[in-house]
Amino acid sequence: MARSDYADTSRILEMMGFADAGVSINVEESSTKAPLKDGAVSGGDSSSPIVLFDMANLPSSTDNISLNVHVTGGSATFMGFKSNHAKAATPGEGDNPTVSTTQVTEDFEWVKEGSQEHLVSADINGDTLSKLDTDSNAGAWHVTLQDGDYATLVYSFDAAPVAP
Repeated sequence: MARSDYADTSRILEMMGFADAGVSINVEESSTKAPLKDGAVSGGDSSSPIVLFDMANLPSSTDNISLNVHVTGGSATFMGFKSNHAKAATPGEGDNPTVSTTQVTEDFEWVKEGSQEHLVSADINGDTLSKLDTDSNAGAWHVTLQDGDYATLVYSFDAAPVAP
């Protein structure tokens, strides 16, 4: 689904990462098997992260989301999600301390502030990966999948505030 298909107040989650030129990824939500991405990614530039895929309106509360991922034609690194909702309402002007529609649709923030708590678990080709450094300052846990890899990635996130 293209971003232009989303309603102005939809919560959009963007999976950020890196990909080789010509890589294709297949991503589905594990419990419903709903397809989220099936095709080529515009990769090749390793200087800044790109949107590997995006999705709308998932989920509406604090929860985990489990993704089944398959990569072909190169490698892709999954960094974590950005969302167009802040974790807390932003103080407005005067007596209106709500999040404006503009802030909802244009301001993207790293989920869980890009911390290592964002990625709960990762299984690649049947092998469970473990976090080596669990220090609170260790930063995000990125997962790189090579050509032909299958993975289940589980991410945690906070509920988005409701826009007026």
